[in-house]
This record gives sequence, structure tokens and C-alpha cells, in this order.
Amino acid sequence: MLESGGEPQVSGGDYNSVHVGWWHRNDWGQHLQSRTWTLADEFMKYFGVKNCGSDHLDFSFTIQEGDFIALDFGKDGDWDHVGYVMVPGNGTGPGGYRDYHVAQHTQDYHADVSDKINGWETHDGKSNYGYVRR
Repeated sequence: MLESGGEPQVSGGDYNSVHVGWWHRNDWGQHLQSRTWTLADEFMKYFGVKNCGSDHLDFSFTIQEGDFIALDFGKDGDWDHVGYVMVPGNGTGPGGYRDYHVAQHTQDYHADVSDKINGWETHDGKSNYGYVRR
């Protein structure tokens, strides 16, 4: 997805290096992923995160299709969870937020935020929301 969108991989580096850049590679038959690819905080900071604060209503009208979005559960500056906006919705969820379809690794699903399996809106006021720069 990232490569298809024109985001180049930076080759080289060590898995343990902070912000190493490469995402995955085949190294002598072994598939490796960098910290930038496997850790939410490293991923968001490497690609340039925009902190949107803790208001889910405002956040829902800020994001766009194709955005990588994140939650900072403790509001401590460390991004704890990442999702991908598949489709920003036209409808609204409880409280008036704009519904959106998000894909994420947790339970390997993609669903509208208003679906019970999701939960992005439940962090309103408790966590910070962010997205990768455009």
C-alpha cells in the first residue's frame, strides 16, 4: 500500500535502529520487518504524525480516505495503535461524528467506526487522535 502510493523504502539499517526506514525485506530467505513497520509509535513518527487532540468529532471530519490514523492511549506522546481509513463515511454516528471505515490488525478486521467491533469513538476525550501527514 505504501509503496504503491509512492512512499519509498530506505534500504539498509538495523532492526533495532530508531526510525530505520525500511519496512520489510527478504534477507537470505528470512522475511524481516523493521521497527518502523511493526511498532505503532515508530511507524507514525517516521512518516510524520499530525496530532489532532482528543476530540473524536473534530478528528472524524479531519481524516481522509487513505490516511493512516493512530491513537495515543495515555496522551503521553507515544502512539499505541494504528489503523487505515478505507472510506470516510457520509453518515454520522452517535454524538454526530462522521462515520468512517477503518482497517486494522486488531482481530484482522475492517469496519465502520459505528460498528460494535470497532471502537475508535470510545476514546473520545481519553486518548489523542492523529494521522500521518499528507
